[in-house]
Amino acid sequence: MRKNVDDVAYLDYDMLSEGYDELYGDEQRAKHHHAVDRVREPVSRVCDAGCGTALFLETIRSRLGPVDYVGFDTAANMLAKAASRADAYTHLVQADANHMPFRCKVFSHLFCLTVIHHLNPQQFIREAHRTTTTKIIISQHKRLTPRLTGHPAEENETVDEIITIKPEPL
Repeated sequence: MRKNVDDVAYLDYDMLSEGYDELYGDEQRAKHHHAVDRVREPVSRVCDAGCGTALFLETIRSRLGPVDYVGFDTAANMLAKAASRADAYTHLVQADANHMPFRCKVFSHLFCLTVIHHLNPQQFIREAHRTTTTKIIISQHKRLTPRLTGHPAEENETVDEIITIKPEPL
């Protein structure tokens, strides 16, 4: 079920939660590795905005080790599946990425992978800058809008665009 709420795409991920990893897991894992390739500095606390089933946590653990991981999503059923991946360094929160319930500059790195088209991009970016100290890494779907960049995807573009942003100081 897809509908638009305030011109922002909405898909009922609570309904998709049961089969999400089977449907999108391989595609998402590839993006996860490309996103983590952008990390070249020490990591202390990672935020996964729109974490879904926390599939990204597998890549975080294998590539970055036991860093603090905070995953949040609006879909309760996705978070219930995410809980099965949680370890002692994992924190899961039901929250909206347009209005993050976190204090300023609490994360070293914030990832938002294939979620931006469900958000108000400008509001999300303000929140990402507010909550992050070192690096914001976003993947945006090659065809879905809204997009952070104004340019449309190239016809031959085969993977999501990955954008890296240095957060602004407060």
